[in-house]
Amino acid sequence: MKKISFVIVIVLLTLAVFIESLFVTSFIAFSESETSSCVDPKITVEYSRLLLQDNSLRFSIRYTINSDAVCASIEDENKQEALDVIESQIKNVGSLYSNVGLDPKISGLSIDVFLQQFSNYTDYYIASGIDGYETSTDTRKKETGFFYNRYTEKVETVFALTLAPELSSDSLPYLIKTSLESLSEIPNVNIESEVLYVYLYGTKYSKFTVDSTAQKIYYDENSGINMHQFEFTPSQLKDASLTFMTRSPNYFGWYGSLLAIALIVSIVIIIKVRKTKLKNRDIDN
Repeated sequence: MKKISFVIVIVLLTLAVFIESLFVTSFIAFSESETSSCVDPKITVEYSRLLLQDNSLRFSIRYTINSDAVCASIEDENKQEALDVIESQIKNVGSLYSNVGLDPKISGLSIDVFLQQFSNYTDYYIASGIDGYETSTDTRKKETGFFYNRYTEKVETVFALTLAPELSSDSLPYLIKTSLESLSEIPNVNIESEVLYVYLYGTKYSKFTVDSTAQKIYYDENSGINMHQFEFTPSQLKDASLTFMTRSPNYFGWYGSLLAIALIVSIVIIIKVRKTKLKNRDIDN
């Protein structure tokens, strides 16, 4: 009898896992993302939005110049002049951010700008003017699974916003757009085709909990979080967006499974007890 109850429990769990796997399989195509065609970019713009292990949110941006790619087709006698222009334009980009009260750090042919950091999501929402009384605008698509519910969400990037016809002079999209216009002064650089835009989304949650269409998803040992690296070329900016899939427990499935298992085990025990009593009664007679 114990073997029978064990087999029944295994069958139920196997069936539940099979049902759940149907949703996982349907997400495989979602996880595959179009790769960037900018193989050897001359300029890389990397925007980072990181949810760290202490629940704080950190935002930063980095510009990197690939001097080898820039100077590849420049005559040797003109390469130093090109490098001088690169250095000068990097300083100009730094000045753009300094003028709005930020503290850019120049290192070689790259410039890092720390934008802001919040101790938690609550502080971030308050700074963004969200007080919790707004009308719900949840546009996530929900898929109900047996053990987990899945929510798919598409998010616009800061890069797509640079294409807006009017931008505030202290907004990040404006600073990105103006910085690239400055970097376009570098010889042999075409910002319409030779820039790689990277959106780095970091989260402390695993790929199972938060998945995406990022070209690269990896664990960063330094920060202890998972990185979702999205890449876009200039021609992809108009539709540059991020697609995320998050999983949350479906408690009805979990509790239902536990209840079903408990019920089956109880029935098996009752049957076993009754059979034992009947057997003992026959012996007594």
